[in-house]
Amino acid sequence: MSARVAVAEDNDDLRVLLELLIDNEPGLECVGSTNELHEVIPLVQAETADVLVLDVELRGKSSMQALDSIHADCPNVKIIFYTGHAHPEFAQRARAGGASALVLKSGDTQELLDAIHSAVGG
Repeated sequence: MSARVAVAEDNDDLRVLLELLIDNEPGLECVGSTNELHEVIPLVQAETADVLVLDVELRGKSSMQALDSIHADCPNVKIIFYTGHAHPEFAQRARAGGASALVLKSGDTQELLDAIHSAVGG
């Protein structure tokens, strides 16, 4: 059974690439994506996602501020922040907010796949 992964990324080209990357990884399935923060919770709930790959900023809005709401409405989803910001405070805030991982966009895509597998215990 594949882990169900939702993607929230506001760069349209990158979002499509992430969908393809996830769908081509054994044991993972991209079940949907969005570029809007207000669509994250409905997407995760509708698709019963196991993992949410979440950009730190979506259309200029901080995803960090939405962590409590996401956890309250989707308590079983594992959140992986995917960011271009290599600031230590982002990692600290993500961990403090209950994120499973923070992966840099500048890193190898295998790091993201590894973080997803790790989040679901694989």
